[in-house]
Amino acid sequence: MYPGVYFNALRVKMSQDAVVRIISVYLALGVMPDRLRETMGLWIKGTEGNRFGMQAFKELMTRSVQEFLIAVTDGLK
Repeated sequence: MYPGVYFNALRVKMSQDAVVRIISVYLALGVMPDRLRETMGLWIKGTEGNRFGMQAFKELMTRSVQEFLIAVTDGLK
């Protein structure tokens, strides 16, 4: 159980085949009951969007996360 989970996408520049592209790196950071923070997951995608955010939430739930009370996001529905 996590009292809070921060979920955000970071936009970074990445060079691939001599071409610089901007990609999204999704980060899920869980806050434990004793206030320690734990990286729950990192995902790399080409764009930022709500559809992938829900996929990441579902993946966390299938990987033994039973409950989180508050999800802090920036625009996910």
